[in-house]
Amino acid sequence: MSQPDLTKFTDEQLVAIIRGQQPATSRPVEAAPLPEPVSPLVRIGQGMNDIYGGAKQKYLNFTDPQAAAQYTKKGAEDEAIIARGRAAYGEGGFDPLRMVGSVATPLSAIPMGGASAMTRAGLGALVGGAGGYTSFDPTNTTVSNLTNTAVGAVGGGALNAAVPPLVSALVSGAQTIKNTAGQAWRSFTQKVSPSVANNITQQVSVTLQNAGVDLAALPAAIRQSVLDDAASQFTSTGKLDPEMLLRRSDINAVGGPGSATRAQITRDPADWTNAQNLQKTEVNIPAVQRGDQPTLTGRFQQQNASTNRYAQELQDQMAGTAPTQTQASEQAIKAVQARDAASKVAVDDLYNKFRALGKGDVAVPDGNIAATLGNIVDEIGVENINKSVMARLREFGFLEGTRTKLLTVTEADKLGRMIGSNNPGFGVESMVATRLKRAVDSAILEIPEIDASKALIKARDAARTRFAEQEAGLGVSRAIADVAPDRFFQQNIIGGNTRDIIALRDQLAKTADGAEAWNSIRGQVVQFIRDQSTSTNGVFSGARMNDAMKRIGQDRLAQIFLPQELAQVQTLLRGSKAMTLEPAFAAPNRSNTTPSLMGALLRLGNKVPLMNVVTEPIAREVAASAQQTALINALQGGGVTAGRDSADAASRAALVKLLTEDRAFNPAMLPTAIQEQYRPR
Repeated sequence: MSQPDLTKFTDEQLVAIIRGQQPATSRPVEAAPLPEPVSPLVRIGQGMNDIYGGAKQKYLNFTDPQAAAQYTKKGAEDEAIIARGRAAYGEGGFDPLRMVGSVATPLSAIPMGGASAMTRAGLGALVGGAGGYTSFDPTNTTVSNLTNTAVGAVGGGALNAAVPPLVSALVSGAQTIKNTAGQAWRSFTQKVSPSVANNITQQVSVTLQNAGVDLAALPAAIRQSVLDDAASQFTSTGKLDPEMLLRRSDINAVGGPGSATRAQITRDPADWTNAQNLQKTEVNIPAVQRGDQPTLTGRFQQQNASTNRYAQELQDQMAGTAPTQTQASEQAIKAVQARDAASKVAVDDLYNKFRALGKGDVAVPDGNIAATLGNIVDEIGVENINKSVMARLREFGFLEGTRTKLLTVTEADKLGRMIGSNNPGFGVESMVATRLKRAVDSAILEIPEIDASKALIKARDAARTRFAEQEAGLGVSRAIADVAPDRFFQQNIIGGNTRDIIALRDQLAKTADGAEAWNSIRGQVVQFIRDQSTSTNGVFSGARMNDAMKRIGQDRLAQIFLPQELAQVQTLLRGSKAMTLEPAFAAPNRSNTTPSLMGALLRLGNKVPLMNVVTEPIAREVAASAQQTALINALQGGGVTAGRDSADAASRAALVKLLTEDRAFNPAMLPTAIQEQYRPR
């Protein structure tokens, strides 16, 4: 039975599925949509606008009271919209984020130097009080304006003193969230209906399997990490993003568990641009300077080291013993030559055994040969017999020739080999040569001394096998010819014909030394890919690896590597491309103007007389906090989904949280607000 499409279910139906119940077939009337949630940036921006809006309001109070009333009314309506958005998600009352924006507004572009907590508190109270008085007030009364002044002074002093520890707490909190991500998924799988958990695991398994990745074969840490991300995607959007799951799996396998960044998973041009630009300025964050905050640069270095380690481990699996291409080629050449020399000894030994029987001068009955020649002349035409073969046949009295030689066992053996050597391998002449060869072989078996004929046939078969091996492919024939080993690898492996590579591989597989040489060849192919993929400064590039793989070609790679090894090579390619290949339409700053501009902004406060003492500590901390938050978001790779709707995400997350608590799944036990939220209207 096929799995249902969860994305088409209502929230009520999703609740029923999670509880293991049959969802209602009829779709209820949609619930009234919740107001849009108010993001922290909007609330901070609201506070930052309070100063400018408030200044205009106070100015109108003195110049045009009627215009001031209209301006106040419009501002109050805007605030009511934001208030409804906060209230819809359980928020209300005093908004500390709005106070942050209000206090920081006049100073946001004027970073300052450090100061003691007492000094920062005093200066913050001074600036906060001034900002509180000039901030916009929806009632616009004397009492409310004085109240705003007092609150601004207290809030400004406390905020300015507390910003540095708050930034540290933010970093610590982000790490805690990351550490508990795995626990959230395990709680989810243990407590909700198995049908949902199994559906997620099955979809993840199919997604990875279609890309040649076996979920069950992944290391436990990477497998759990992928399922964690799948659970996060599902609880946020009700569906899975296969491409993101595959990228996360590949990056974790190649770059190390948990190493994927947001931009690498989403491959979104905006995310990529922001991350690359942020890397240029992250050194200015105080927490980075103290060593308390991980950086993108550090993450990329870690990924590069893990990628090279992954490639090295893959090369080690080949178990090759030759450290260079030339030495691997030398191994292969010697192994082929040793195999050919052993075959020659075996063939010579068989012929010597035949000669020891002393039956080489025994006459061979030629009736079958004559009959075959007659049929060929009548049915096919004498012109289709090779001229050299025809001349030899005439020497034995065939084709109206004058007999000058007796067709003995030895002479028949020579005749058979001559016919085989002149077989073109195609067309009518090939058919004629094949029929003649069979007639000669049959004639040898007709001699009374059957042991002698069998010994000769055995020797001839061994010789034929040896010659076939010598001519199986260019790599084999060149090795026997003892070509220079310094060009053998490039000529016969990287640029070799696929059939020639197969012939060389099969020939080497026949001896222990040959198998070892082939392993060395395969290991050097991995080394070739690594060398081509790594820049002069040691950075492994997915784009360069892609070029190297194309140069070798998929057909050659499929003959060089075992299927499971080729799957690992493909994982290395996909993972390195996801980590390093810039997506289309990304536009990161490629000059040094970004860090230079940041440095100029951090010194801007010194250009404002007297104000830098007041403004510098707050603005520096606000800028550093915002930049550090962006850095934490850029480093966070788990649970990232494309096109996430924030209202739907919050609603589903709250629902899943309630359903995964240690309580019976009884609808009556759900809080009244939740029951109302999901009640059909």
